[in-house]
Amino acid sequence: TGRTCCRAGEMRRILTTAAMLAALIACRPGASGAASQPGQEKEPANEAAQKVMDTISLIEEKLTETKYKHKIMVKLGKGIFHWDCSGMADWVLKRSAPKARKQLPGTRPLAKHFYRLIFKAPVEGEKKGWQRLDGVRDVRPGDLFSWLTPDYWKNNPNTGHVGFVVSTPQPHPLYENVWLMRVADASRYVHEDDSRIYGEGGGFGTGTMAFGCNDDGAPLAYGWFGSVQKPGAFLPVDMVFGRVTR
Repeated sequence: TGRTCCRAGEMRRILTTAAMLAALIACRPGASGAASQPGQEKEPANEAAQKVMDTISLIEEKLTETKYKHKIMVKLGKGIFHWDCSGMADWVLKRSAPKARKQLPGTRPLAKHFYRLIFKAPVEGEKKGWQRLDGVRDVRPGDLFSWLTPDYWKNNPNTGHVGFVVSTPQPHPLYENVWLMRVADASRYVHEDDSRIYGEGGGFGTGTMAFGCNDDGAPLAYGWFGSVQKPGAFLPVDMVFGRVTR
């Protein structure tokens, strides 16, 4: 459903190196600047995006236990959140953007369903609660990102990944067309400067990712480990940014 698409052995090797680098660098590009003007944080674009941010804050406030599981179990009062990325995104949208959630199929949408819905949404305005963003410069807190598992991982049972942006994108200080942003997602693995602890079962958390884009800002690849990952090690995928409305 929503596990990050990476071969386990390679992921562990890269993860160990990146985690050590992240600890040494202690880079926190999270809530820094607007994409076009570094240093200026933008507000969520609409009521639904603000509600997404409020719901994510609620999870962080209540959280006592989280694990990465495909069988969803949420006990809000006890602060227990067991889910994968698509289960987490589905739960958030039910509470923040019910109009948008109704367009997702069934009771258990997968990462590919989020991607396809955003991909088909209009760029100008919204349709049935969804809008596709033209590029990374349009992304604001409360928006979504989603990608499909690439064809070269045909044996991977997961369909891709989905999560929420929780900061204004900022340009990487070293690499052109690379953007850093804080994200909230559910995963087995940690990002740079992550709220999760590697090796403790994953689940819900926030961390910094990097996104490689073309000159127009359209996303082409992701760097799971944020600013400490060189663009040559980014993974090219079919990816979209989207926005929901209530």
